[in-house]
Amino acid sequence: MSAWVGFRCTQCAKELPPEAEAGLCPSCKGILFAAYDTAALARRLGRRDFEARPPAMLERWAELMPVRDAATFRRVSLGEQASPLLESEPLARAADVSRLLLKMDAQLPTGSLKDRPMSAVMCGAVERKAPVVCMASSGNAGASMAAHAARAGLQAVIGVFAGVPAAKLCKIRVHAPTVVQVAGGMDDAEEAIQSLARRGHWFNGEAFVNPYALEGEKTIAYELAIQCGWDPPDAVVFPLGSAACVVASYKGFQELAALGCIGKMPRLIGVQFSACAPIAAAFAAGQTQVARFQRTPSFSSTLMHEKPFAGELALRIFRETGGIATAATDDEVRAAMGLLGQGGIFAEPAGAIALAGVMRLRREGRLEPNLRVACLVSGNGLNYIEAAPQGGKLTEPLPLGAIQSMAPEALLS
Repeated sequence: MSAWVGFRCTQCAKELPPEAEAGLCPSCKGILFAAYDTAALARRLGRRDFEARPPAMLERWAELMPVRDAATFRRVSLGEQASPLLESEPLARAADVSRLLLKMDAQLPTGSLKDRPMSAVMCGAVERKAPVVCMASSGNAGASMAAHAARAGLQAVIGVFAGVPAAKLCKIRVHAPTVVQVAGGMDDAEEAIQSLARRGHWFNGEAFVNPYALEGEKTIAYELAIQCGWDPPDAVVFPLGSAACVVASYKGFQELAALGCIGKMPRLIGVQFSACAPIAAAFAAGQTQVARFQRTPSFSSTLMHEKPFAGELALRIFRETGGIATAATDDEVRAAMGLLGQGGIFAEPAGAIALAGVMRLRREGRLEPNLRVACLVSGNGLNYIEAAPQGGKLTEPLPLGAIQSMAPEALLS
């Protein structure tokens, strides 16, 4: 039975019942968090209870989800389970940290971390009987929404900006949603979908606009805690665009602390592309407000939020946890993609940017070397094959006879 008691505004602290509209705060337009009676839950659930359950992404944590009926989880699920946590000694040496853990969300069903928020959003849509779900996306979230909507039997409308990578557009369209191409950037796509959602009374799954999205994404924190023996890493490093995974993970770690499952909050670190780094710029300047950033060209089209809605909340979280918001260049991200590839991991640019940020922070002396650091590998390289570095050796087409007469070691020189 869920311990969900309703919603609470992060800005004015207004409390709303569970049946309230799943949107922004009606009083101040602030971001709503789902609220739980963690005190009562702590009296009946603990570490061993969670450990004993199958690692289903949402259902394992059912009491901490805004879902009334357990059957809802299974209706929308694509089989999501806890993503692997890998340790890499070679990458730890390359990044100059004591231990480096890789949270492999690239292995989720649609190839990115977006299966976390979208599975929870679809639970909300099903229980609220919403016939149409919608959102704006740079690709991965739209693909995950379209897939989960198809699974749940709901109609989906996805807004994309013109020029979204072909692989990501393909991932969306295979599930047969309606795709609206919006001239402009990510912020324009978000405004367009918000307008359609308001007028059509559709269920908008955008993070922060819809509180269910954060409830799915916070499972990053839950899984890291349980996979680390309830001793979270010293620092957790995220790709930083809208800041959803940072804010959601902060909420998740807070809830585990309230239950007595963990004893510390890790330092939360976010990494943006230098081409679009409004939160990192505000953090570096010591500001509490995030100004609109004039985006410059980049080899990536993801994480490009010029004025992220939750920027100020993210700044507070970075500072409260002793964390950092920083930026990495395209070249630094390409280098990180190459290092991950040499370690057997194919990551898209946003999936490699956390590692790039760790390496930059170590070079700058802003991150201590003796830390256990977890990086979120948020998306599979197949989402963005045109950005993938090409390593190793590729021969010209060779006749079979030439290969048969060749000394094998000649291929290795």
